[in-house]
Amino acid sequence: MSAPARRRRHAQRGQAIPIVAVFAAVLLGFLALATDLSVDTQQRRVDQNITDSAALAGAYQLHDPTASDYQTQRSNAVADALTVVHRYLPWSTTGTGWAQNIVGTTATCPSGGSSCLLVYTPPAPYQNYTVDISTPPQKIHGYDPKQYTAGQSYLQVVVEQVSTNQLSQQTKEAAQSIAYHSGPDVGFGFALYTSTIASAGNASELIQGNVYAYRDAAPQANGQADICSTGAIVLGYPQFPHPLPSPDPANGALQQYNLTHGNVLTQADPNCTMSGGGNVMEAQALDTCPTSVEGVDLSTSGTPDTQYTHACVVNPPIQPPAMPAPTIPDYVSAHAVYCGTQGLDHSTGTYRPGRYSCPAGGTALTVDHPLQQGVYQIEGNGSGNDVALGTALNNCPSGYSNFAFCLFGVTFDLEAGATVTDNGMNYGAITPYIPSTPQSVDDGKMPLFAPQGSAATLSVTNNGTTLFLQGTIYMVDGTVNVGQNAHVSIRGQAIVSNWQVQSGNHQNPDITYDAGVSGFEQEVLELVK
Repeated sequence: MSAPARRRRHAQRGQAIPIVAVFAAVLLGFLALATDLSVDTQQRRVDQNITDSAALAGAYQLHDPTASDYQTQRSNAVADALTVVHRYLPWSTTGTGWAQNIVGTTATCPSGGSSCLLVYTPPAPYQNYTVDISTPPQKIHGYDPKQYTAGQSYLQVVVEQVSTNQLSQQTKEAAQSIAYHSGPDVGFGFALYTSTIASAGNASELIQGNVYAYRDAAPQANGQADICSTGAIVLGYPQFPHPLPSPDPANGALQQYNLTHGNVLTQADPNCTMSGGGNVMEAQALDTCPTSVEGVDLSTSGTPDTQYTHACVVNPPIQPPAMPAPTIPDYVSAHAVYCGTQGLDHSTGTYRPGRYSCPAGGTALTVDHPLQQGVYQIEGNGSGNDVALGTALNNCPSGYSNFAFCLFGVTFDLEAGATVTDNGMNYGAITPYIPSTPQSVDDGKMPLFAPQGSAATLSVTNNGTTLFLQGTIYMVDGTVNVGQNAHVSIRGQAIVSNWQVQSGNHQNPDITYDAGVSGFEQEVLELVK
């Protein structure tokens, strides 16, 4: 090799040194970035665990939105959530009541108010964290609480951390969780909850309490029919002129046709004095929306419609409440299935409680003898008349001389679309069964219960037929059908899919909301975000 060639090669040897240095720097950068990403991912998991646990612990304190001390429940909820955050980030504290002290001095939870918000920066070594706890949830970090209808029962926890990575850059990580709690022992504050109200004929319908109608409130304009509520009338979104969702949950029902075509929501006096036919009236000022309806919060979801329905329209619509089933005693499953008179105890002349079903068709239970107290589980067979009430029974005690039948202490569990029919042209009454050792919060609360999915029907027909019921009529997929000149009176509440009424010249159905005899919602504690 010549001398010039050797010199060129020797000169090129040094060029690899800066190239290796550059690649080494890039590699170290990628390693630092990968390390940062791994640390950030791990930290996000930790922060999410913090907010999940804290939100559930805090929401558990929100047990009764109807209570006079609900603001105290809110401050306790925020304090409990903060206590859980402290378990993960153990900053220095003094005394056993430190969390309540922080809420009392730092949070915005005014006495008698309707919200509680704490924004807190812990002391060293966790001063790079910020803790936001609010109930109902506040609009922070791009979150809009309007999507949750029961804002009173929700609690939000946000934990934000600012840190410096290996590249000397500041990063901000945030985790948020929202928990919901309903119950225990919280009622559903509507006298009538339904997807459809149809009131026709020449008499008016009086609801002592609040009314929710998701799709249709339609009193007959030609006669003297009105629907009158002493509380609030709340409708579900969408209403006219907004398009119906597809498929329409009410199977194509019109959107408040009577309300939007000449019949407006008319203010009534506290006694719901009627002003004529075809009106839907409430005993409060027009064009208002209540902030809450006995446990159902509307403060973030209700909007008064001043143009078309003149009512409170909630978005999203209120879903039917989940209520625990009454206890089904062992004798329902342990004993034979009765069909017709097979359940009759001839020694006492009374029907035994238990399961009644006639798979081949026919009436499963004809109430022509008194019923022993208990639960009667009725399996529908599509015949349209699974229970026939009050056929020449006359079993009522003194004080009920004008009643033909009194089923006191009886609960009908209506399965597979079972139908209860009363066409006896007489007076009758049903009160729910109360077991000696209640196991469900709704034992003794429901004379008629149909689980979700069972399109059960209560049909009261024939001139002069009158049925009195006490408690919650819980048939979320079912129908109450009151024929012309028949009458239904409920002390408690009705939660149904369809409320179909034809009054004729007879007294229209009436409901008087009574929280003391109505059912409770299912207790729910869950993360929703």
